Amino acid sequence: MQKVIYLFAVLPLFILVGGNALADRLVREKIGPNIYKSYRVQDPEVKPAVNWRVKTTNTTSGSDTRVRKEILHETVCYDYEPGSIIFRNCRQAAKELFEQKCESLDKKYRETKKPYDKAYRADRDMFCRSAGSFSP
Repeated sequence: MQKVIYLFAVLPLFILVGGNALADRLVREKIGPNIYKSYRVQDPEVKPAVNWRVKTTNTTSGSDTRVRKEILHETVCYDYEPGSIIFRNCRQAAKELFEQKCESLDKKYRETKKPYDKAYRADRDMFCRSAGSFSP
C-alpha cells in the first residue's frame, strides 16, 4: 500500500517541474567532502513533444463547403516555458515536422483521385503554409 501512495506522490512532482521532466536527468557533483550539488540537465537524446492549436474556418458558397485550417504559431510548444532550452528545441522540431508533413500530405493529395483528395487538402495547406511562415 505504501508503494502505491509513493507513486501518486511522485507523479505530481514531474508535472510541477514544468516542461518534460522525464527528458531531464539529475546530475550530482561532488564539491567537497560529503557535500554534493544536484541539478538537472536536459538529455539531448530526448526530443520534446511538439504541440499546437489549430483555428478552423468553414466557408460555404452554394453547395460547396471549403475548410481552412491554420496553425496558430504563438501556440506552438505552449506546454514549455518560453525562452527555455526545451522550448527552443521544441520549436525547431516543429519547423522540421511541418516541412515533413507538408511533403507527405502533398504527395497523398496528388496521388488521391478526385473527389477524395479533398480530405487531404485542408491539412496539406495548413502544414505547407506553416512550413513556409513559421519561424522558431
